[in-house]
Amino acid sequence: MRITIVGLGVLGTSLGLGLKAATSDIPVTGHDPDPDLVARAKKAGAIDDSHWNLVAACREADLVVLDLIPSEIEPTLTALREDLRDGAVVLDTAPIKAPVMEMARRALGPGVSFIGGHVVSPALTLGRPEPSAELVRGAPFVLVVPEEARPDAADVAATFATAVGAEPRFMDALEHDGVMAATAQLPLVMALAVAGVLERSEGRHDREDLAGGELAALGAALLGERAQTAEALLASRELLLPWVDDALAELGDLRDLLAEGDAEGWAARYAAARQLAGRWLPGASESTGGDEQGGRQAGGFWRDMLLGALGRGPRRPRG
Repeated sequence: MRITIVGLGVLGTSLGLGLKAATSDIPVTGHDPDPDLVARAKKAGAIDDSHWNLVAACREADLVVLDLIPSEIEPTLTALREDLRDGAVVLDTAPIKAPVMEMARRALGPGVSFIGGHVVSPALTLGRPEPSAELVRGAPFVLVVPEEARPDAADVAATFATAVGAEPRFMDALEHDGVMAATAQLPLVMALAVAGVLERSEGRHDREDLAGGELAALGAALLGERAQTAEALLASRELLLPWVDDALAELGDLRDLLAEGDAEGWAARYAAARQLAGRWLPGASESTGGDEQGGRQAGGFWRDMLLGALGRGPRRPRG
């Protein structure tokens, strides 16, 4: 089994480190146009070797993992279309799925299976962390399996997710994007709104000198290594707009409570919001749910080939 990681940013390198923490028996090749990122990944031990040429790096791979922004995915898949080995699996990690799945349908040939992926980890999206296996350990690794994918491709993706220490969860592309519109994109829109208000108002320098943790948290969301891009927000606008409309209505209600000096109403809203926010913090208990969509039954051949005993027991889709 050979794996190539294309894109050696924080996530790509962290996935390599997670895999190497599980087993050293699988050769991992890295590719990134930035030689500094390649050097960092090699020094950390996330990859065994690298190749400056994209096609050469991926030609012999059984699994190609993409750590790329959405605008880079289709050109990369198009460049690889004629050179990936028959039966190869490509797994992306972009934070939006429906547009990316459509890109893969256009760009890849029939002999290659594309699986959409997304590692949902607060540690990846707040600020600019250093690569670490801990960034992905225990994080939900959403997998979107298209109908045309081979049955064993889902097993390959789930096994990889398990091997790096994440928790594979199967979802439909639109279901995933709808959840992300509410939980990832709406907070960014609100942060953009706050940034715009503060930038236009007088006293900006005084505010910057006295910025506390509340404002820093918004900044960390906007500056996060894996924060959703402006491109991703626009691509999901049909799913995002209803949430923005609801947020505007909510702001209107809160404004009325403030304007009226409604202490009881304001305190109730504030207490309810604090209770809800406590469930969003890292380490809070999450419901794993029982529904796994978008996949199908897969055999154990790839699991054994990939990890041997380490690969037994990933959550797999039921067909």
